[in-house]
Amino acid sequence: MRIFLKNNSPFLIIFLLLFFYGVSNYVWLSDHQLPSCFDEAYHLVSSLKYVDILQQPSKDMFLSLLRVDDRRPPFFHFCLAISSIIWNKSKAPSIIMTNIFFAGILFFSIYYIGQKMQDKNTGLLAVFIVSMYPYIFGLSRMSLPNFASVAMTCLSLWCLICTDRFTRLYPSILLGLFLGLGSLTRLTFIFFVIGPLIITAIIALFDKNLVSERKKIILV
Repeated sequence: MRIFLKNNSPFLIIFLLLFFYGVSNYVWLSDHQLPSCFDEAYHLVSSLKYVDILQQPSKDMFLSLLRVDDRRPPFFHFCLAISSIIWNKSKAPSIIMTNIFFAGILFFSIYYIGQKMQDKNTGLLAVFIVSMYPYIFGLSRMSLPNFASVAMTCLSLWCLICTDRFTRLYPSILLGLFLGLGSLTRLTFIFFVIGPLIITAIIALFDKNLVSERKKIILV
């Protein structure tokens, strides 16, 4: 048992942080039953439109989902809609569970970035510091795509690191997938990842050893 706890202590700590986020946000939302601000209300209404379409399937359901909102990307709304269906359109649990999902993505991405850069303790410290940011903690109880965008940004950056300057095939494919999901989360997402992407691409293009490595991967 001690060996298990020692080997998995980073994951247990992260899950405890997620539990803390869930409980504290539930208490806060339960005590603050105020009308949502304009932006939050807009995203909640959009998610409920997705709920109505998902609960009444038809031949044109996919097209209907695409037409719900032509101004905002759909991924966050879709996740919030799934959570709303599970929790019977209850506002507080729906918001909490949606953001807990993205908090898990955020925390584990930061942990693995820190571990890759230094060690496990560095990753855990980074997770704790980020989780205690007032801005991050505040966003985690709001029905806004900002928190999800932060999580998708960190996930994409971790995957970019794992590509080892685009010499590893599967991480590169996953990077493309996560960049797509991030773009479907918030319009400004690309501005947070474009810098590291450009720098990594330039290094990969002008390093002869990396070029030969990519050729081997393509041939395989």
